Amino acid sequence: MQADASSPRVSLPSQANIVDVDATDAAMPVRLHPGQLLRVHLRESQATGYRWEVQAQLPPSLRLEAEPGARIDQRDDARTWSFRVLAADVTRLQFDYRRGWDGATDPAQALTFDLHIH
Repeated sequence: MQADASSPRVSLPSQANIVDVDATDAAMPVRLHPGQLLRVHLRESQATGYRWEVQAQLPPSLRLEAEPGARIDQRDDARTWSFRVLAADVTRLQFDYRRGWDGATDPAQALTFDLHIH
């Protein structure tokens, strides 16, 4: 079947345009390029009430593409955030692991991803 000229073309992202990171990647710089999709996968235990949360306002070089926690893979114990990389920058993306209802000022755990966008 041949598409006519008025049909929109759907372009799926190639794997080269997607960068997946998890907690183990917080120990090193994450190298990115504008236009790539950054997916952050963080494991959590719903039974304990702890959840990962993005801290602070997003840097202008990133845009949230998928709602926090949207499951795009089969990892039942992981939440996934998807961010579009917009511009060159050297910035940080921090996540805190806490109970939302607890009121504790310090998170049980914190992860910081150092992003180097060129």
